[in-house]
Amino acid sequence: MAPLYARYDAFVLAGAGPAPPLAAHRTIGAVEKWLTPSMGTLFSVLGGPAVALPCGFAENGLPMGFQIGGRPFDDATVLRIAHAYEQAGGLAQAASGVAAGRAQNRDRPGYRAS
Repeated sequence: MAPLYARYDAFVLAGAGPAPPLAAHRTIGAVEKWLTPSMGTLFSVLGGPAVALPCGFAENGLPMGFQIGGRPFDDATVLRIAHAYEQAGGLAQAASGVAAGRAQNRDRPGYRAS
């Protein structure tokens, strides 16, 4: 990773994708969950800071995200980039359709308001 750390201040990576339905936890066993690497595993293994941010919504109205990761002990850079994203509009810009998304979800079979 040293050559990449020397060339880039941070890395922007895809998040885990759309959130699963609330009932999905019933089909994922605890052992499988902890033995399967996730999008967040990379920086945990490398010892670098990472922050996950919401960046929009899937067609079904569930949130999607991305992550920013950086060099070990360079938390400040990662947080500055995340802050700049939020200040530039971040999720507030993407969330303009949240109310409409919730209204659409109410029409879906099995939808329950939280």
